[in-house]
Amino acid sequence: MILVGKSEGNTLVVTVVPGKLHTGQDPVHPVLRDAFKATGTAEELDQSLRQQLREFAELFLTTGNNLKDLKARYDQERAALDAEQRK
Repeated sequence: MILVGKSEGNTLVVTVVPGKLHTGQDPVHPVLRDAFKATGTAEELDQSLRQQLREFAELFLTTGNNLKDLKARYDQERAALDAEQRK
């Protein structure tokens, strides 16, 4: 969801809220629910918003992948520890 509002003077505020998951998908880590917010004049946002959104999306995807990798490694280590304790 993208929200655009007017602030003081000529300043605009653009907020991008990540979408909710569809039923049946893995739950999203709370850090991936944070909204992106940019402020500036229309001209400033025209110049920089595209790059800022691209960087936000890349960071969002990278963070999500890192969290999945960390969880998988944690689950493997936990399984190995459980197996070792059963011996």
